[in-house]
Amino acid sequence: MADLMDVVRIDDETSTTVGNTQKEIAPTILEAAPGTIEVKLHPLVIINISDHYTRIRAQHDGKISPTGVIGAILGVQNGRQVEVFNSFELLFTVADGVATIDNEYLDQKAAQFKEVFESLDLLGWYTTGSEVTAAHTEVHKQMLCMNDSPLFLLLDPVPHPSERDLPLKLFESAIEIVDDAQRLSFIPAGFTLASEEAERIGVDHVAKITSSAGTSTSSTATAASEAALHLGTQCGAIDMLRQRIVIVRDYLSAVDAGRLPQNHRVLRAVASLCTRLPISSHTSGADTAAPFLETANDAMLISYLASVTKGYGALVEMLDKFPIVYDRPSRRGRTFFLS
Repeated sequence: MADLMDVVRIDDETSTTVGNTQKEIAPTILEAAPGTIEVKLHPLVIINISDHYTRIRAQHDGKISPTGVIGAILGVQNGRQVEVFNSFELLFTVADGVATIDNEYLDQKAAQFKEVFESLDLLGWYTTGSEVTAAHTEVHKQMLCMNDSPLFLLLDPVPHPSERDLPLKLFESAIEIVDDAQRLSFIPAGFTLASEEAERIGVDHVAKITSSAGTSTSSTATAASEAALHLGTQCGAIDMLRQRIVIVRDYLSAVDAGRLPQNHRVLRAVASLCTRLPISSHTSGADTAAPFLETANDAMLISYLASVTKGYGALVEMLDKFPIVYDRPSRRGRTFFLS
C-alpha cells in the first residue's frame, strides 16, 4: 500500500477518480467487520486531546471549528500489536468544510519526536466529534502518505450524561471496491487502557484537581470532596486486595484437592506472607478477637501520642509568645512575669 496515493487520487470535491469515472465517497463504517489489531492506549494521549480541545475552545471564546481539533498519534507497532504512547497537535487550514494538514509542520514535528523518542512511530491521527463524517475521510486520506494504514482516534468532547464508557472511538481503515471504484472504509477497533507508574501518578493528580475545582469553594464542601475521594481510593484498594486473596485461596484449594500440581515456590511465598499477619496463628473466632483488639489499641495509642505531641508543641509555642506580649514595663515601673 506504499503507493496507495497514486492509485486513489483525491480532488477538492471529495471524490475518487478511477479512469474517467468519478464516484462520490461517503464515510462508511464496517460495524460487522472484526478488528484485526489489538491496541493499547495510554492515558497521556487522552489527556493531550482533551487539553488541546479545551485550550482551542478557550482561545476562541467557546467557539471551535466544525472540523474539531486535529493531531497525530505516536506509538509502537509490532505486527498486529499496537501501543499508542503519545500525541502532538497539527496545523491545518479549512476550505469548504475540508481540513488540509500542513505537511511541512507534520514532517518537522514527527522528526523532532523521532530524535527524542526513537522507538515511537507515527501511527495515525486524532480529532474531536460525535461521529465520523466525510471531512474525516478526507483528512484520513492525507495521512496515508505518512502511514500505509493509519489509525483514526475520535474523541467526543460532549458525551451524553448517561454515557459511562470513555467517549472514544478507534478505527482502522480498509479499501473496498464498490461499483468499480475504490472506497475508503473504517473498521472499529477495540482498545484497552495501559499505563505506567508515572502516568498513573499524573492521572491521579489531574483527577484530584478536577474534583477540587468542581466542588464548592467553601471549606466544608472541599473537605467532604477530599474525604470522598480518599474513601473511594481506599475502597478500590480493599476490593483489589480481596480479589487477590480470592485468587490465592482458590489456588490453595485447587492444590489441596489435587486439581493443580504443587508449586513449592508459590507455596513458600504464600506461607511467608501468612506468617507476617499478626493473627495468622489464631483460627477460632474467640482467639481472633484478642489480636484484633490489641492491634486496634496500638493504633489508638499511636494516634493519642501524636495528639499529645501536637498539643505539647502548641503549648511550647504559646509559652514562647506569652513573655513577648506580657513582659512589658507598666506605668508604675513594674514588670509582670509568668510564674
